[in-house]
Order: sequence, then structure tokens, then C-alpha cells
Amino acid sequence: MRNQGSGKMAIVFLSFFVLFVFLFGTPFAGAQPKTHTVQKGDTLWDICQTYYGDSNLWPKLWEMNPFVTNPHLLKPGDIITLFESESESKKEKLAMPVEKTAPPVPKIKGVDVSGLTKPEAMGYLSLVNVEGWGFIEAATSTKMGLFEGDAAFVRFDKNADNVRKGQEFTIATSSSLIRHPLTDRPLGYIVNTRGKLVIKERIRDAHFRAEVTRTYSEAGVGGLVMPTAPSSSCIHPMSTDPKLYGNIVAMKDNKQVIGQFSVVYLDSGFKDGVKRGSVFDLIKIIRVPSPNLQHDSSQKIFAELTEKFAKEDYLADLWEKLQKGEKLYERSVGKIIVVEARPDTSTAVVLTSSEDLTKGAFVKGVSWTDVPDYIALLPFCPIE
Repeated sequence: MRNQGSGKMAIVFLSFFVLFVFLFGTPFAGAQPKTHTVQKGDTLWDICQTYYGDSNLWPKLWEMNPFVTNPHLLKPGDIITLFESESESKKEKLAMPVEKTAPPVPKIKGVDVSGLTKPEAMGYLSLVNVEGWGFIEAATSTKMGLFEGDAAFVRFDKNADNVRKGQEFTIATSSSLIRHPLTDRPLGYIVNTRGKLVIKERIRDAHFRAEVTRTYSEAGVGGLVMPTAPSSSCIHPMSTDPKLYGNIVAMKDNKQVIGQFSVVYLDSGFKDGVKRGSVFDLIKIIRVPSPNLQHDSSQKIFAELTEKFAKEDYLADLWEKLQKGEKLYERSVGKIIVVEARPDTSTAVVLTSSEDLTKGAFVKGVSWTDVPDYIALLPFCPIE
């Protein structure tokens, strides 16, 4: 009898233990996981589409995982930290008692920059040499370059088994190594977006036939082929802390003069507090008095700055002098808005410019209480 009683107690205890583990030791069905283990062929925008139903959230996911150097070429086995989805946040809020019905939250007003530039064609600055999934190996066109409707034959060196009929890819080229205009240190590579193509069929192994669907600039055999990152021309403009963030280190298409609507690349990214929509002052540093404020001051100051190679060093030193008003002064000559931010770099378009500048121009944070005219004059668009 004692053995039977002991057996019943053991069964009851085991039942309670299993119930406890089921309720508290495992996540609830349907709950979003905290991390994602990268599989072959994954991209940040694919992961966002899977977990949030919106591939355009990939910049936010990148901010959560700054170790990622290439958002379209992730390393299988890497752990991607996921941010909490809005639906999960809403569940928590619904669980709390609500005394009064809150008014509906209006959509945030963004600005449409499609009249200034094509975000999908702006390109970007990469600190590391960029790898694509493959490259254009041949084309049927006898023309100098590829145009819309032309057939292109692509060889995929990576992820060939993940390529599907109808999938869209970007055609790009990478520049030779560029150097910082002030310090002359090796900086990175400009990735130029040339166009887009769509896969039509797999010929054999890693070889595919594709059709060029869009061209932004000259594209041809040898062009890199990489997954297309989602982009939007609707941006939420944000004021920034009034401090020096960095420099314009290069311009799209290797242009030498910065003017209104120029596409520029900065040596600062979201690690430095720069985000998509950040607005900055484009400033010229001058020394007073100077016999020629247009030329002599900037050239001499830039020459002195090359003695301090670390960006943080010369920016901190320069900001201190500007704050104290000792020898150096700043003058605003324009405004820029960031269209895409990466860990260490960002891409922006010039909104206003009162005079032409060259590479090395400084960008400084700008804040406001009322929406400034250079933002208010842009067409508005709704952001969810």
C-alpha cells in the first residue's frame, strides 16, 4: 500500500512539473522570437519581411546589429537580434486597463524627396570592398552599354540555389579605393547603382538569363549583381544635436563641386547618431581676419587638420575652437538631409546651397522648434 501511495504521489508531482514547464518554460505559441539565425541567402530585408511583414524596416534592424558589414550578404550561422514588433507592443498595452479612449494617433508627415533625387539610385560609401552575389558575364546587345529590355547573362558565385525566376536584382559597380579629403587616409569604396534586372530562367548550374528592367547610368558586362534593397522617397525629417558630425568625403559620379541637389557621402553613420531623415547644416569654416575668405581660410585650415588623422580628434578640437570663438568661425552655406544611414557612413542630398563647395565640407547638427522653410516647401507624404 505504501508503494502504491508513493507511486500516485510521484505521478501527481510529475504531472505538475510537466504543466509548469509547459506554461512557464516555453514561449507562447505565435510569440515573436528574440533572435534569428542566418540561413544561406538571407538578407536583412528578407528577415524584416518574414517577421514584420515590411521589408522597408531593414535599416532599423541594421541599427540593432551593427556588426553586419553587408546587409545583402549575411554569414550563415550569425545571430541577428530582432526588435519588438508593433503587434507585440500592442498586446502588452491591451492587457493594461484603459480608463478613457485615446484619440487616434495622426500619421506622421514626411517629405517626398523624389523631386530631388532617386533614392534607389543614389549609391553609398562602403568601408569594405563590396561583394555581389554574382556579375553580368555576357549580353546580347551590340551597343556600348545595357538598356531597358536587353538580355543579360548572369553568373552567380554565391547563393545560386536561392535565385528564383522573377527575382529582382540591382546592377552596381564599385569604385577604386578613395581617400579622405582632409586626412588622406584610405576610406572605402563608392558603390554606384547602375540599374535593375529580373531573372527570366536558369540556364545551367550558376548561369541565368535576365532582362534589364531599369537603367540609371551606364551599365554593362562585368557589373556586380546584388539583391535589391527596398527604398522609399518618403522621409521623416529630424533635427540633430548642434555639433560637428563629420565631413562630406565624396560625391555621386565623382563630381567635384557640391551644389543644390548634389548626392553626397558622409564619413558618419548611425554609430555616430546619424539616422535616415537627419538634417544637417553644411558649413564653411573660416578664419578671421583673412585676406580672402572664399579660398585662403578653408585651404589653410584643412591643411592644418591633416596633422590629426583620427576623425574624432580633429572634430573635437575644431568644435572646441568654434565654441570658444578663438580664431575659427563657422558660416552656414546650405542644408542636407540623410536618405540612407549605414553603420559608419551615410548618403544625403543637398536641399539648399548658397555657394559651391568641394569635398571635405563639414556637416553640423541643426535643431528647430517650427518646421523650417526648406523643409516646409517640400511636398508632404504620410508615414505610418
